[in-house]
Amino acid sequence: MLQLMGLEADVLAEGTTYLRIQLVGMVTMSFQMLSQSLMQASGDSKTPMRISIVTRILHIALSPLLIFGWGFFPRLGVSGAALTGVISQGVAGAIGMWMLYSGRTRLQLNMSHFHFDWKMIWRITRIGIPASIMGTERSSANLLVMWFIVPFGTAAVAAHTLMERIDNFIRMPAMAMGQGAGVLAGQNLGAKQPERAEKTAWLAVGLFTSLMFVISVLVWFWPEYLIGVFNTEPELVGIAVTFLRIQIVHFMVSGITLVLMSCLNGVGDTWIPTLNTLVTLWGVQMPLAYLLSRFSTLGVFGVRWAMVIAVVIRAAVYVVYFKMGRWKRTTV
Repeated sequence: MLQLMGLEADVLAEGTTYLRIQLVGMVTMSFQMLSQSLMQASGDSKTPMRISIVTRILHIALSPLLIFGWGFFPRLGVSGAALTGVISQGVAGAIGMWMLYSGRTRLQLNMSHFHFDWKMIWRITRIGIPASIMGTERSSANLLVMWFIVPFGTAAVAAHTLMERIDNFIRMPAMAMGQGAGVLAGQNLGAKQPERAEKTAWLAVGLFTSLMFVISVLVWFWPEYLIGVFNTEPELVGIAVTFLRIQIVHFMVSGITLVLMSCLNGVGDTWIPTLNTLVTLWGVQMPLAYLLSRFSTLGVFGVRWAMVIAVVIRAAVYVVYFKMGRWKRTTV
């Protein structure tokens, strides 16, 4: 799969090892996500936060040891970075499951009356399959986006990777607000309070969009300082600064996409986010990324513009669907 991107031999070998480690990481991450999602759905967001803080400190402490081979630790380079992530996720999953089974959160699980409830399994599967498909869509789309960017050189690839990291960090509050709004929307809908559920969603959208407006102003005028924290190589900084300014459009609508998507998932209406993502990713973003990067003067910046256009369309679909109110009649 990595060969399709046209990577050099040493990079290909390092990437292969990295992917194999990440396959193990998928297992550890599943336990981490399962335990923390159960706690958050019950209304306990503090315990997952504490677990994340502890395991992130562990991750930060282990990273230089395994990447650079400090002390008696082996020098593993990029593979060491992946391994530290797997270890921290495994620790987080183990702590989370222990807290659930020991009753140190709002839920206390036990195996004493365990049996297969096929109706419940089907309900969980019916709700979870669309979310799983959406995750696969995003992962495969990210690989294809990288394939579009690789021909423009190492600096473009590095700038794109850096931009993705910065973007995820800046949009983290939207993800948190989306999770909170999703939990409240599901609880309010279960309590036959659909209007309160809708109010919660729009309030979260408004709060995050206001925050993004302030951040976008700072990003527009001083992007070099933000990029310079990570890298000062002139070519990379030049590309990343333009990427970051294009991404401002994404910042301004990310509150809509992330919060409303989480609310729909929270009430069990998971097919609409999946279909919306599918159509905008593969029907808009991918064709535009190819056309704009290959057949316009935008070059590599055409890929970022394609991503932004797709997100704007996705946000518009969420707004229209959410205002229609069909999600208020969802039953799980």
